[in-house]
Amino acid sequence: MDAFGTEIGYELSILQFALDPTSGEWVNVGVVGYSSDTAQLAYRITTRISRLRTLYPELRGSAFKSLMAAIERAMHDVAADYSSTHQRPLARPATSLALLLPRIVSPTEPSFSWTPMQYGTTQNLQTAVEAAFDDYIGRHEPRARRERLDAGGVWRRAMEDADFRNAVGRTKRDYTVRAEGRLLFHTFQCAWETDTINVTDTISLDYARPEQILDRATAVKGKLDALRRDVDFRVVLLVNDLEDVAIERHHREGVAILRDTEAVDGVVSLSKRHELIHRINRDVPSPQVSIPAAAD
Repeated sequence: MDAFGTEIGYELSILQFALDPTSGEWVNVGVVGYSSDTAQLAYRITTRISRLRTLYPELRGSAFKSLMAAIERAMHDVAADYSSTHQRPLARPATSLALLLPRIVSPTEPSFSWTPMQYGTTQNLQTAVEAAFDDYIGRHEPRARRERLDAGGVWRRAMEDADFRNAVGRTKRDYTVRAEGRLLFHTFQCAWETDTINVTDTISLDYARPEQILDRATAVKGKLDALRRDVDFRVVLLVNDLEDVAIERHHREGVAILRDTEAVDGVVSLSKRHELIHRINRDVPSPQVSIPAAAD
């Protein structure tokens, strides 16, 4: 666990799998993050094969799970060697995640590959990894009953509203804000132009443990603050409604953290999405086909 209140830099990469690499059809199956500030490595993988079987019907579940188990053991071993959270001296503190990835998956293994590095700041590396897992993997997997509502689920619920769909239809979808000269970016659900670039994204604060709510809100704030230092944009965040009164205070504190972010122009709950609908309809009387790339 990182020191409370201390921002750390981190690198992150997504592990991808393809039964037939020549097909070019890669599926995200894991996330690894590393902070050289704390010499900590965090990770999460999936062994669910439902998405993979849509591409590779012949894939054997036992074989895939065996591969992923071996990769998870390698992740654990690397974490044990390099992470400051383990009680043994660091033999060679790593300076970058790129130096560690070959120890997790051999570069000669054709069925796996790593995405280009992403960079950010956070107060808790595992929380940043979990958030990336939700974004790149969790939102695409079939959801079990009583599973927490992730950011993708918030968006899907909003899109069930015809008025919301019509408003979003006026905007540009999947709009990326990228810091000039740095590998720091984020793809928002939609964007529209007024006197500046306006973007919208969904955030889930639906966590079982209260500290996870604050960690997630702080991680989002850190990334938006870092982007805002280089790029002029304003964001309206759409968040899940509170469904568990036991975490009401922490949910409220998480929303307060989001509202205290410089780039944030509003935090709207799912049940009050009409506020976002009204804003888009007011700002965008007709569909915006193209929007200039956000720049510093």
